[in-house]
Amino acid sequence: MDEDSKSKKWKISYIVNFPGVLKVDGFPKDFQKSITSGFLIKSRFEMNGIKIRIEEVKDGDKDSYARMEPDVGIPASINIEVEGSDPFEAEKNAWLSLEPVRNLLSFQSQKNILVLHIEAANDKGEKFKMISPENPRSFVTSNVGVDFHPQALAVSKNMISRIDKKINLALDWYRKALSERSLSPKYVSLWISLEILCDKFTEKIIEPYKVGKCGHTINKCPECGASTEKPVSGTRIKKFLQELGASKKEVDLLWEIRHIVHGKSIAAFHQHLPWAISFLNMVVTKKLSEFLSV
Repeated sequence: MDEDSKSKKWKISYIVNFPGVLKVDGFPKDFQKSITSGFLIKSRFEMNGIKIRIEEVKDGDKDSYARMEPDVGIPASINIEVEGSDPFEAEKNAWLSLEPVRNLLSFQSQKNILVLHIEAANDKGEKFKMISPENPRSFVTSNVGVDFHPQALAVSKNMISRIDKKINLALDWYRKALSERSLSPKYVSLWISLEILCDKFTEKIIEPYKVGKCGHTINKCPECGASTEKPVSGTRIKKFLQELGASKKEVDLLWEIRHIVHGKSIAAFHQHLPWAISFLNMVVTKKLSEFLSV
């Protein structure tokens, strides 16, 4: 095997906008905070055997991040130790561990944690600076309509063990909603998160084909006699919303607004969007909080 193609040990450092911390509880035990600033200083833990360390960027390096808005947080480094034949393969492996960690912290802090830039260093002392997939100029903090400010940020073994593919996707879309300034993309991001949670927590609903104009059902194909039953996502999501506390009238309105993703004009729903966003944020936050035991 060629020497350059052999797997090496890498430390991938993601420089992010880390939120302030008022109080820290839970795993890992060595969460620390500055008494004067209230910001997280250092934390070390493992996730699926991969070592991860979160620490504040050293004072000497902070000038590089002067463009960061004060209310966004402080520049911090999420360092992940992985293996890879080159920095690009190593960073690809590290990203899989970064996503659930920052999604969880974004959800708890109600701030969108984005990557300013990426640095890679291997066990031979070689260092590489890599292009971040996210634009640091786009940093925005935006509460999506509900007073949800937890007093603690923590990455616990219990939380990490619960974050499967669907929960991570729901958290990812929730994080996107936090940074959206416009109402329509904020609504869409929360709706997608809701649909993922619906798929996670509810059973499929099977119904026969229903004719759109008259509403009559056709149980069997008139030509071959085969059943027309199939999973119906609309009925499933509407039932899920009612279980989360929405009235039938509210469910119908939320369902109508979702048609903006199919090209329907946003103007018809402009007055209803603030309420819809607030409601979706409330129910998605509640469901995720209950599941993660936040």
